Amino acid sequence: KLETMLKTTGEFQIAGSAKPNDLAAIQVVPNSADWILAKVISHDPDSGMYRLSDEDVESNKIFHLPESQVVVLSGTEKLSRG
Repeated sequence: KLETMLKTTGEFQIAGSAKPNDLAAIQVVPNSADWILAKVISHDPDSGMYRLSDEDVESNKIFHLPESQVVVLSGTEKLSRG
C-alpha cells in the first residue's frame, strides 16, 4: 500500500499534522500552568507521540510527549527572535 510505503520512508504527511522544525508550546508536566517553547523533531500519528527539542539555546533537552501536551504553533513564519 502506498501510504504504508510513504510512512516508512518518512515522506507521508497527514494534512494538518506537525512537520519537523515546526514550533510548539509544550507542557512537560501534564496539566501544569507552565509551558515552554520547543521545536518538533518528529511526530508519530499512529501513536500520537511527539519528539521535540527545547528551543532554549542553553538547553539540549529532548522531550517525548503525547499530543495532549503539545500545541503546534502555526503562523510563526513571520516572527523573528528578539
